[in-house]
Amino acid sequence: MLLERQPQLQQMDALLADATGGRGRVVVVSGEAGAGKTALVEAFASRLDGSLTVLRSACEDLSIPDPLGPLYDLARNGQWELPRVIGDREVQRLPLFSEALDVLEAKGPCLLVIEDLHWADDATLDFVRFLGRRIANTRILLLITARTDRSEGQMRVRRALGEIPAGNVMRIDVPLLSESAVLSLAEAAERDGGAIYRASAGNAFFVTELLAAEGSGALPASVRDAVLARAEKLSPGARSMLDAVSVFPRRADSWALSGLCGIAAAGQLAECVAHGLLEDFGDGYAFRHEIARTAIEMALTPSKRREYNERALAALRDNPQVATARLVHHAVEAQNLDVVRELAPVAAREASRVGAHRDAAGYYELRRYPADRDAGGALRRPCLRVPPDRPRRCGDGGAGQGAPAAPGAGRPAQGRRQPQVPVALRLSARRSRVGGPFRRAGRGAPRDRPRQCRAGDGLFEPLATGDARRAAR
Repeated sequence: MLLERQPQLQQMDALLADATGGRGRVVVVSGEAGAGKTALVEAFASRLDGSLTVLRSACEDLSIPDPLGPLYDLARNGQWELPRVIGDREVQRLPLFSEALDVLEAKGPCLLVIEDLHWADDATLDFVRFLGRRIANTRILLLITARTDRSEGQMRVRRALGEIPAGNVMRIDVPLLSESAVLSLAEAAERDGGAIYRASAGNAFFVTELLAAEGSGALPASVRDAVLARAEKLSPGARSMLDAVSVFPRRADSWALSGLCGIAAAGQLAECVAHGLLEDFGDGYAFRHEIARTAIEMALTPSKRREYNERALAALRDNPQVATARLVHHAVEAQNLDVVRELAPVAAREASRVGAHRDAAGYYELRRYPADRDAGGALRRPCLRVPPDRPRRCGDGGAGQGAPAAPGAGRPAQGRRQPQVPVALRLSARRSRVGGPFRRAGRGAPRDRPRQCRAGDGLFEPLATGDARRAAR
């Protein structure tokens, strides 16, 4: 039951009518995680007739985003082919975006959906800018969902939308449910609506999960407990399958799960779907909400999380169509340094060719970590230093670029250990959970440990304090 969403649906109906008449727009559906953005989009799409082309895509919470992933989703759903970034030359984005716009306009009235734009890569945000600046005279309605938190991703989304003409962008807020709405839902389920509202604060997903938690005992202390309580009702095999699905951001392909869990996968997945924990999309499975997936994944022990990601990586590598970004993500989560060092440069080149240079730099940083294990074989967090025979260079432009190291630079002083500076990795929403050498080292190097960037290869090089000061002179 969808309550208190009629004003939003009516506004979306009016905007779609405008788009059908030749006045396209970008519609941003925003709200906190679990507010019901996806449910609102689903309800809106279910009301449409077959005369309208509907193409759906989503951004995924990968360690480093897959460049132009949503655009390839749209192309696949629309059955047109875009070039995969596998050549030696950089893909020119403007011709690529223009081709996509031509194809979309040729389909007549069209609804495009991009979910979770806060996880988008730079190239995808460029596509949204490109389309948003040209959408007014088309019959396209671009429907975007994004969170309203203060994350880096949301700030990048805000900047991208700010560069689109104001008349081309409409914002629709998805508020929390009121107490009366929660009481109405709880009454139908014969539950304590007041307690549920106090625990959920009107978050639609929290309300749904708490209502679905069976039993007449005390209300679960948290939504995480509610999700886990439902998961514990599964058979051991289905529970393990749910754990395996949780390490796949957004969605797990059916063929990957079969390779991961064998012939018993179909029955176990059906049990998870029957208990309302997973949704079956025909060719893949996904949790009903990212919060539920996160709750299950966070309940895994570190060793189990690494094991499932290692198995997921092995299954995905058997398919040459899988994006390199997905492989790197699972390699990072599995702490498989060998695969990270093998695939990170490939992913970096792919990202760079479509202009996602920030993501390319992140991949190069991953590549620079050497394998480092303690006596027990466990991964240790290594630190990097600049080789003493390598000349120091400052950042792009400015005084000191290409300046050689001062005499004695790179060699530790007598009786003093050379300072070492860890590289901070950009690991998206789960960076604080990744163990070993992949744990993020903070927002940046301390002020007394400046970073230097080599313009020639795009790699970030942390320098020892004294060396950096001498190189900058």
